[in-house]
Amino acid sequence: MVRHGKAFLTVPGEGVTVAQARETEGPALCRLMQLYYYDFSEFSEMSLNDDGTYGDPELIEEQFTPKYTSYVIRVEGALAGFAIVSPRSYLTRDAGVTDMMEFFVMRAYRRGRIGEFASTFLFDVYPGPWEVRVIAENSAAKSFWRAVIDRYTGSAFIESQLDTDRHRGTLYTFSSNST
Repeated sequence: MVRHGKAFLTVPGEGVTVAQARETEGPALCRLMQLYYYDFSEFSEMSLNDDGTYGDPELIEEQFTPKYTSYVIRVEGALAGFAIVSPRSYLTRDAGVTDMMEFFVMRAYRRGRIGEFASTFLFDVYPGPWEVRVIAENSAAKSFWRAVIDRYTGSAFIESQLDTDRHRGTLYTFSSNST
């Protein structure tokens, strides 16, 4: 990564690591979740708690339990984001479908294809059916996921619009055949 003024210029994959989170990284992941929630507050009615944080602390910590698999994204060793993957569909609860529960790359690292590198790394780690959900209001995430999944699958994916009690927005379904 090269620092140019206030922008980061990155070569996709260069200096980027995606590793399963260690237990000692739990507090850092919870703080990153606060940044994620801050970004997400643009699309939701989420407001700050009285202590200046977002969300329910117990719910946040639950997302970093063995029930799910958490990954830390780093650029040249610096925290850049996280991903939380579930071994079952969020929508149907079917096992054997990998769900991208949460995915976050800090603003300073966006547009450098860090998110694409990290997400496709995870697609390769979990071969088979995938679901990626995007809430209706988040047009930037919708564009990101459509482009990344399109490149990754060679256009072999399904984009659906849902309006259910479990999800209102876009659903991308595809299969990763990596081993």
